[in-house]
Amino acid sequence: MRVIRHLARVPRPLGRAVLTLGNFDGVHLGHQAILRSAVERARADGGQAIVLTFEPHPLTVVAPERAPAVIQPLHDRLATATTSISGGIVRAPPTRCASWVRGWASA
Repeated sequence: MRVIRHLARVPRPLGRAVLTLGNFDGVHLGHQAILRSAVERARADGGQAIVLTFEPHPLTVVAPERAPAVIQPLHDRLATATTSISGGIVRAPPTRCASWVRGWASA
């Protein structure tokens, strides 16, 4: 399983992919179901399932007072997720998504 630690290192062209976007703060049963669904859809489409996750949580950048506690360390989350995902995991720093999250955090 490949873990890509910077968006600039994502291979291009990516090809057919099902992208699952989320913080995945703890890869619990609900997250595992989402990951399985992404893998199933990717297989049906002849592609690969890819996870895009953020570390630390985006709220630590845009609204630190609202940032949730860490449920599962990044290393453990990646280890759990890699058993489910076929294509790879991309870890993005929250600064890349700060403008998108800013509106969500104020809701």
